[in-house]
Amino acid sequence: MDEKDLLIQKLMDRIAALEKLVEQQAARIAELEKRLNKNSSNSSKPPSSDGLSKPPRTNSLRQKGKNKSGGQLGHKGDTLKQTQTPDKIERHKLSQCPTCLAPLTSVEPLRLLKRQVFDIPPPKIEVTEHQAEIKICLCCNKRALSTCPWRSINLRRKIKSINKFL
Repeated sequence: MDEKDLLIQKLMDRIAALEKLVEQQAARIAELEKRLNKNSSNSSKPPSSDGLSKPPRTNSLRQKGKNKSGGQLGHKGDTLKQTQTPDKIERHKLSQCPTCLAPLTSVEPLRLLKRQVFDIPPPKIEVTEHQAEIKICLCCNKRALSTCPWRSINLRRKIKSINKFL
């Protein structure tokens, strides 16, 4: 082999080594980019590791309407109607003037402002007392006891099912 062939062989070996190095570095870069793209939404990393940058907001595909947001002029509202027969009335009396602190107990009110609060009452627990009869048999003169559930605290199925929601 002459000098040119040796040089060509050396350069070919060098190219093969560099190609192998480029492949290794490309694999390493891909691994690092994959690790860099991880955040709390696509890995097990905590949200505090995301840093201060916020993800970009996605814009709505809806087109802007001609009306402003909220209730429109001329639209009849739908509110909760007051009942004529409330279950309970709490009268909040004014005993003194908030400005001069003069007593107002003998003064009749001009009018009453009414506000009604609608709420669901707490469920009422129904307690059933079981009474077992004890009688004496007229034939054999022995005491007889009627059958009855005798557990000391007996929670019925309804209470047990409500208790699951509490």
